[in-house]
Parts: sequence; C-alpha cells; structure tokens
Amino acid sequence: MFAILGWTTPIGTLSGFAYLVDQDEAAVQGFRLSSQSYGVRLAGSRPVGRSTLSWQASHARQSDWHRNPNDYRADYWLADVAVDLAGPRLGAGYEVLGADRGVALTSFQTPLAAVFKFQGWADKFTTTPPDGVRDLYASTGWNWKQLGTLKNISLSAVYHRFKSDRLVRHYGNEIDLLAQAKIGRTVASLRYADYDADRFATDTRKLWLQFDWAL
Repeated sequence: MFAILGWTTPIGTLSGFAYLVDQDEAAVQGFRLSSQSYGVRLAGSRPVGRSTLSWQASHARQSDWHRNPNDYRADYWLADVAVDLAGPRLGAGYEVLGADRGVALTSFQTPLAAVFKFQGWADKFTTTPPDGVRDLYASTGWNWKQLGTLKNISLSAVYHRFKSDRLVRHYGNEIDLLAQAKIGRTVASLRYADYDADRFATDTRKLWLQFDWAL
C-alpha cells in the first residue's frame, strides 16, 4: 500500500509518504522484506537567469511489518542539488540507506524500487547490504538540441563513492557514462559502468547498447 500527500510551498513541493510492503510469501526471504516506511520529501526548482537550479531533500524511517521476523529500525536520508546551465549540467548529492545492527535485511530496503536508477548502474547494491550504504555522488553532462541529423543529444557522467552506514567502511567507487541521441524515430543509447571494489563485492564493468523505436 502506498500513500502520498503533497503541499505546494514557496521553496518547493513538500510531500509526506507511507510505503507499506507486505511480502506475504515465505519463499521471498522468509517474509524479511515486509516493511513499513514513513517519510517526508521536499523538491523544487527555480530559474536563475538562463539557468535552472533544482534541489531535493528527503528523510524516512523504515521498520519491520506483519510477519517479518526481524525487529529493526533504519533511516533514509537524501540531499541533492543540480544546475542546468542551458547546455552543461552539474549536480551533486548524498544518499544514505541506513543500517540497524548489521544483520541481513535489517538495513533500509527498497524491494519494489527501480534500483537500476540508484547507487550506480553496475547493480552492486540492488539489495542493501547489512551495514547499509552511503552514496556520495557528483554528475556532469551536456545537452544539444540538434547536431546534423542527430537530435536531443546528451552526454553525462556520474561518480559514486560508496561507504557502509554502520562502521563507515569504504565499499568502492563507480563511474557511470551515458551517450544518447535521437535519429528519426529511434533513440540510441550507449551506457558504461565501472565499479572499482574495495571492501564490498568485486570489480565489475558493464556496457550496454540500446535502441528504442517509437511508433
């Protein structure tokens, strides 16, 4: 069950939310992904000359729910700011999926989220580690409306530095690169991820070539 209630304020939209996830099959981690999360989020943007400044901040608290045998509490934090300079783009943020006591599935979990969008494209944190994860990231990019026959061209790069929330150990670093353009009705994307492991998982490199065609 999901519920969101929002208010418009002078500095952005303030939302209160509740996510109640009941994984009622024993085969799904023995009910250990059943959780209740309650939080708030503020997101807004403002034109600054020809540029656009945007920001978001969020906090949530998650705990066990229904038949989850784990008794835990874990916090989520996010602070993010970005500026679009009518071509070049810059951004930075800090996201924390907190831990409780270091037991598996007692850190802040997002079992129904589109995890590919967060914590790097190498997919090392699709399940939050027992000690949680802190993600300090910075991004840059550039957009062009048209270059020759290519339209909506976009280049971007994101750097992640990952640490554990509990005990603050360095997990590893990741660089993600994306090149994308539209040719007629086809959008072509070339994506690359490079995860350099320290104390979590293994070194991983991934490369994707993707074509999306619109009717």
